[in-house]
Amino acid sequence: MDISADNIPGLFEKNIIIKTNNKFNREFTIPITGEIVSNLKASPPQIIFGKIEINKEYTKEFIISSRNHEEVENIKIKYNKLFTTKIEKIDNTSCKVLVNFNPPIGLNDLDENIDFFIGNNTKPILSVPVYAKIIN
Repeated sequence: MDISADNIPGLFEKNIIIKTNNKFNREFTIPITGEIVSNLKASPPQIIFGKIEINKEYTKEFIISSRNHEEVENIKIKYNKLFTTKIEKIDNTSCKVLVNFNPPIGLNDLDENIDFFIGNNTKPILSVPVYAKIIN
């Protein structure tokens, strides 16, 4: 028996229905619940720019890698208008991600996520929080 969670992190709930020959109880259900953990991990798990100034450029980097040392390929990042990102492959199981941020006038705080997708999945396989406090 196989149960697929489509490798999407989050709550997983499925039911298994068992059919029997018992005339009083023809079938019963076994609920399966759990949490799917992404195969990818980020190190560090969040990006904190700290207190930063408007109209200056800031760069941070982090590593994404496979938890079980599988090949990391076909990774896409969701576009975010507040910062730019670039992925550089380190080896078959990890990549370096560069985050460039130039806070625009009027922005007080940055509280966003960098969402990573594999293939054509519409749900992110990994989200990395990005924080900053902008000072004038």
